[in-house]
Amino acid sequence: DLILEARDYDINLEISIKNANLYEGKVEDIKLYGNIANDNKALLSPLSFKLPGNSEFRVSGVFEESEMNSKFIGSVDGKGNSLNELFKWLQVDSNNIKMENLKKYNFYSDLEVSPANINLKNFYVNLDDKKTEFFGNLTVNDKEKSRSVDTTIKVSEFDFDKYISIPVDNIYFNEGILFDKLLWLNQIYSDYSININFENLKYQNQEFKNQNINFNFGRGYFKFPKAHFASAENIFDFEFNIDISDKNQIGNITLNAEKIKLKLRDNQNEENTNHSKSLFDKFYKLPSLQGFTGNIDLTAKEINLDEKLITNFDYKNSLKNGIFGQTKLLMKIYDGTFEYKG
Repeated sequence: DLILEARDYDINLEISIKNANLYEGKVEDIKLYGNIANDNKALLSPLSFKLPGNSEFRVSGVFEESEMNSKFIGSVDGKGNSLNELFKWLQVDSNNIKMENLKKYNFYSDLEVSPANINLKNFYVNLDDKKTEFFGNLTVNDKEKSRSVDTTIKVSEFDFDKYISIPVDNIYFNEGILFDKLLWLNQIYSDYSININFENLKYQNQEFKNQNINFNFGRGYFKFPKAHFASAENIFDFEFNIDISDKNQIGNITLNAEKIKLKLRDNQNEENTNHSKSLFDKFYKLPSLQGFTGNIDLTAKEINLDEKLITNFDYKNSLKNGIFGQTKLLMKIYDGTFEYKG
């Protein structure tokens, strides 16, 4: 509106604010240099400010406004010594992210914003003095009846154990009804499509080179399309999908492995327990699949399970309303063959 009212004038702006409060935190050294021209354009050159974590950000670009549409085209960049402190200020928290390891960072992106779209093009983020770098694009489409988020990211090197934590008492692998644990999916109002390529993904002293991970989720569903994983100790394909958006809940899981190494036994402190949790202990703690219909198909030529070798493993089953159907299990272990049908 200011641009439209001032269409017959050129206005130069220079605004400086020492301190301001936002999100219950401080924004410091805000400096705005701009120009509003009589051609319905406003220039930011730039807007700069400081945030917690010794962070400094700059936004530069051009606003173009008309009676029919408005958009901003420009760029944003930032750097700081503590991404953790910045996330605290933004009230971003997660039990699955090791926030204390999010320290020095740099960020850059081309930016295009309109009432219905946000595009981060050619964005770049580096952590830990460029040991971990992210490149990619992110698009948010916010239409009247649908909202979607699409992102494609290429990662140089990522140490999963350094930045990600999977709690031992993860709710999805403990007692309860799985459907109840997944109800949060019905609160999602956007469709997300995430595509990530890792040049080197490090996980539990293993390296997965050129690893692609894609997944989609939205209101009531989560899909993990078939992905191939390969390291020195693990080579397998994995696929998973779940849908609770309808009255009939759908769940399918497929694993096809050349070789896979699993460590399921917990080496707990003997002062707290005189035995370790076995595979059966963990099995009986799994959540109920009440209400789910789908298929389970697990095959592996070789499994190293807590240093025990299992070969020619084949497990197939189906679910209908949470009840298992005909089970088929075949494997070779301890120089013998085990087969079960029932």
